[in-house]
Amino acid sequence: MDYAYTVGSNIVPNFTEEIEAGNVLYSGTDVLGTVVSVEGANSLTLANPAFVAVTSGTVSKRVDSIYTATLAGGDDGSISESDFYSVYDSVNPKGFACFDGTDIQILASTEYHSLSLATQLNAYLNYRQDAIGVVNLPLNADEGTAELWSYTLQTTDVSFLAAYMGWARVYDDNGYQTVIPVIGPVLGAAYLRTPYQYGDLIHIPPGGLDSMFTSVASVIPEKLSQSAINKIVKTHTCNVIRYLEGYGYYVGSSRSYSLNNLYQSIHIRLQTSYYKRLIDARLKFWEQKPNTPENVNAALAKLYNLFSKEYNVGALERSIPFEQAYQVVKVEVTDRKFVSIKVLWVPTECTEGILVSLERNDGILNITE
Repeated sequence: MDYAYTVGSNIVPNFTEEIEAGNVLYSGTDVLGTVVSVEGANSLTLANPAFVAVTSGTVSKRVDSIYTATLAGGDDGSISESDFYSVYDSVNPKGFACFDGTDIQILASTEYHSLSLATQLNAYLNYRQDAIGVVNLPLNADEGTAELWSYTLQTTDVSFLAAYMGWARVYDDNGYQTVIPVIGPVLGAAYLRTPYQYGDLIHIPPGGLDSMFTSVASVIPEKLSQSAINKIVKTHTCNVIRYLEGYGYYVGSSRSYSLNNLYQSIHIRLQTSYYKRLIDARLKFWEQKPNTPENVNAALAKLYNLFSKEYNVGALERSIPFEQAYQVVKVEVTDRKFVSIKVLWVPTECTEGILVSLERNDGILNITE
């Protein structure tokens, strides 16, 4: 990406002073992409092709604020796994039920790593129907452990739970190695850093080389065969940590516990829940307002604008026209008070495998006279 000057002004930019790797660039409100490197005063490289074309206007960068806080005087007390079990009560909820009424996207279990706790979390997530949960298989879990968990947690319907197999060896403040559940690096590298590198777009899968761990010395199990990975991920729908020689460890899959092809990818689950919250916010203008054709059209226009922008950044399937990736198939008014709008959409899937076939073509050398 090269600029001789900032469009719309006579100011000559200096990228080396104003831009650095990791910055997210915008053209107006549209995301251009994330800076990988700055080559010179007026030349930089993005992590991906720009999401939108820039023909005029000013390019800006996102400014992030970092806040720090020190906790003191706390007391963990004596806790047990059952303290996390949901107790639904409007006055004194306990466990996972304490999050009722709170807008959360990801709920992780970091204290206990048992099938019983994962089952409790799964039940709470199914009750909420919006947030996703992230759990870790116990230390030294193997293919048999993944199979046992799948018997209890797999479903043919929507799943809001993603499990990861592996524990990480990291260095503590004194330079000694300690073993921690791998969901710590997974949450930081895959769920937070990876989409951030692409402008925090909701449809970016939490995995792949972008999720490479930066402070993990090794992982237990250290390496898995391809046949073991295929079975753990495809059959038992448990996610794995993969190792790439010369690079390190990264999140190698991003599946939920659903056996339904429509609901397997965890990024689509996050994406769907995000759209539900966003649509609810966008259509609040209509609440307690006259139920008129004009307001119906206004609501449809807001939906169209939302999904057309998502299509343009690749969140909806781009191999088909937008008119097929997004369709409003029903608008129905009931009892003059309730409006039902049915939307069909096609999300973008993630790439799970690449097969390149090399076949000999020596016959092309034969010359017939």
